[in-house]
Amino acid sequence: MKQNKILPPVYLILLLITIVLLGMTTISGARATLSVNSEEYVSNMQVRKMGIAIYDVPSETILAEKYFAEGAWQKDGEGKVFTDISGEGFIIGKRYDENVTVANVGTMAEYVRVVVYKYWVDSQGNKRTDLDPELIHIVFDDEAWYLDESSVTEERSILYYRGILDAPEEDALSMTPSFVHSVMLDDGIRSLYISRDGTDENGNPIIEYIYDYDGMHFIIEIEADSVQTHNALDSIKSAWGVSDETDAGKAVLEALGVN
Repeated sequence: MKQNKILPPVYLILLLITIVLLGMTTISGARATLSVNSEEYVSNMQVRKMGIAIYDVPSETILAEKYFAEGAWQKDGEGKVFTDISGEGFIIGKRYDENVTVANVGTMAEYVRVVVYKYWVDSQGNKRTDLDPELIHIVFDDEAWYLDESSVTEERSILYYRGILDAPEEDALSMTPSFVHSVMLDDGIRSLYISRDGTDENGNPIIEYIYDYDGMHFIIEIEADSVQTHNALDSIKSAWGVSDETDAGKAVLEALGVN
């Protein structure tokens, strides 16, 4: 009896910085993309600058950063995260602990959020909306970060850092605790298949098993952005569309510590 084997998804995350995140994610050999997008209310910033970065704690590396200075957006760096679960060594059903944070690389205090997307693509990089993103398990921190339940979908989660991320002092980094604790691909994927009668190369009858996720790749895409603390209510409403006009908005503002 012949049984087609499920191929473990290649799990590789590239960190890309985009100025405007409008379908600019690229899948070219990589199987997941992490993007930093700092769009905030920038009036009256003058000499001070806003800055945000993704920081990989195990390697003590700023993977990418973006900041607003001298009237224009600047960006530096491109790197990989979650490299411990990349390639052929990845095991379906195993929980991988992660430690990735957001760092303030500017000169002023900020409010910070991350938007996390998860979905599937085929070998050509085409998004597969017929496959279940909930089979991609991400465990978020719920102490230092607030998950806005009102905005959660099968693909998207929005988290806000509780409080203010201060500007760094001299050469010391100012960063949040990790917003993600672990990543795991549901072991139930192995049981999602159909069977059909077929023949082998010699014409003998066999049963073939065709797995729903064979050859598929899963994507975890993360946007990190920040807003200034000056005129906080207006800044947050302008950048994130969050206000005290709704219960969900009030809960976010409370988590941020904005009065």
